[in-house]
Amino acid sequence: MEVRFTTNNCANLYNNKGVRARKSYHGLDILGSSSPKEVKDAWNKAEKASGVNGYGMNSDGKMTQLTTLFAMSMESRYNGEEQDILGNTVYSAKRTVQKALDRLGTPQNSKEKKEKDFYEYFLSYLA
Repeated sequence: MEVRFTTNNCANLYNNKGVRARKSYHGLDILGSSSPKEVKDAWNKAEKASGVNGYGMNSDGKMTQLTTLFAMSMESRYNGEEQDILGNTVYSAKRTVQKALDRLGTPQNSKEKKEKDFYEYFLSYLA
């Protein structure tokens, strides 16, 4: 028997032997849970190409920065809408990422530069 629960933004899994397996948290689970495979594939390629996660989390599931997409997701949730801001089409994902780039503007530090790189890679893979 397996039991799943979430703590500290990580999904934890316990099986009947008492062994704990930790699964890294993936920002796409929230930002694009209903996105088509093309969007999810583009996200994964952008992560590999840029070396950063567009949700601002490291491999341990801890926040490294507040990204524009994260802020947009929280705003959407606050307004009673879905956190899944990438939508369910490639077009909606492109529109959202372009909006994030516009809000980000000119990067002020290295983290923002990496975030912008991620968004640009993501858009190029969505094309």
